[in-house]
Amino acid sequence: MGLILTIMGALVLWIVIWSLGHSGLDAAFLSLAIIVVGTAVRLLVTRLPGRRS
Repeated sequence: MGLILTIMGALVLWIVIWSLGHSGLDAAFLSLAIIVVGTAVRLLVTRLPGRRS
């Protein structure tokens, strides 16, 4: 659920930054970076000691 919220938040941020007049490509790169970090955190959290899957 957290990963879905991260993706949705990044896409909303992309639209907001783009609508403010900044480059759409720059906003897309920022959103992509947020999604990659969120995915990496999600993958790392599942491998922490003491976590049961």
